[in-house]
Amino acid sequence: MVLSGLDPSSSSGFILDHKVFSKLGVKSIGYPTLETIQTPDKLFKVSPKRGREIQEAVEKLIKEMGKPDGVKVGALGSEEVVLTLFRLIKELNLKNVVLDTPILSKSKGRLLSERGVRALRKFLIPLAEFLTPNLLEVKILSGRRDPFLGVKHLHSLGTKFLVLKGGHFKSPYATDYLYDGRKFYRFKARRVDKVMRGTGCVFSSSLLAFYLKEGEPLKALKLAKEFTLSVIEASKPSGKYYVPDL
Repeated sequence: MVLSGLDPSSSSGFILDHKVFSKLGVKSIGYPTLETIQTPDKLFKVSPKRGREIQEAVEKLIKEMGKPDGVKVGALGSEEVVLTLFRLIKELNLKNVVLDTPILSKSKGRLLSERGVRALRKFLIPLAEFLTPNLLEVKILSGRRDPFLGVKHLHSLGTKFLVLKGGHFKSPYATDYLYDGRKFYRFKARRVDKVMRGTGCVFSSSLLAFYLKEGEPLKALKLAKEFTLSVIEASKPSGKYYVPDL
């Protein structure tokens, strides 16, 4: 199930998430958590859905189509949406939640309010099987300047596996780190010289797809990283950025 923001350019968010699942042979259902007016270059407006609308849609989908094997959560917009998803995950006993944490867009538009960030920390992070923040998001969510101390703090809130995405590190390699509460596992890949939209969506959706197929977090992360690299390599230019071509 996909619960993420709708980008009408399809270069990130809800539409791209479904494209990833389709590419990997995983059937997906879902409902957008917010709508945006944006192009690949710029975010103009964010309109979070009302909580009761999301709840009604998810409950009816599950009643008619069955409980999903996993849930990909993306941009949420508001505290109300965060709390709605918390109630749905708890009440419907939804498992294998991959929580992506977009807070700011590439063009620096806000995708989650400050109250939403606080609610995310308190309510959704403890329910996540995987939490997949980038460097900036770790610092915002944890309040720590050192990203690895931030990872440990966020993991202590209750998520099972935390993946620190390495795309924003200043390094010739794009190195991700998985933390399971005991140790860090490093996953290194060569960096492709492109400024991309949608890589976080591609990675988190493919991580869920491979986790459902393989049932093993380290293998799922390795496969998701390889898949994401292939998408970056095949991406096409659109305005200032490259976008996935799925």
